[in-house]
Amino acid sequence: MAVSPTPRNPGPSWGYRFLRTADRVLPEPLYRPLRAAGTAVALAGMAAQRRHSRAYLALALGRPPTLRDVFRHFFAFEEALMLRLRVANGRAARCTYAPGAEAFRTWMDTAEPALLGTLHVGASDTLGFLLAAQARRPIFLVRQRVGNSHDLE
Repeated sequence: MAVSPTPRNPGPSWGYRFLRTADRVLPEPLYRPLRAAGTAVALAGMAAQRRHSRAYLALALGRPPTLRDVFRHFFAFEEALMLRLRVANGRAARCTYAPGAEAFRTWMDTAEPALLGTLHVGASDTLGFLLAAQARRPIFLVRQRVGNSHDLE
């Protein structure tokens, strides 16, 4: 019986630390193109994720996705990751409430306890994390620690 390998996030073991450090020391006009180049490397090296992206985009777009579409999908995921890492580093989160969410916004402004979460796409759940940071609520996350989940330290 084969033992499955320890689960881990995609990318190199030092990836999250590199992203957080580079975000602190590089100005955004230099760092954004560097992230785009890293996204291109990820796109080239992540065949399974590329297939999943193509399948998702074909459904979402109603047509076969182009390579540009897949790159933009990968880059949007990277930018969402950067937002989470920035908030985890203490930057302010800016969320916009959708029209019709007035009751939710009023409730978020109270001191009532809340368990905020999302349906997972992949292995990350941080919508509650971002909303709680904006509302200045205590934040508690329950996540699986994987082989290279240094963002949980």
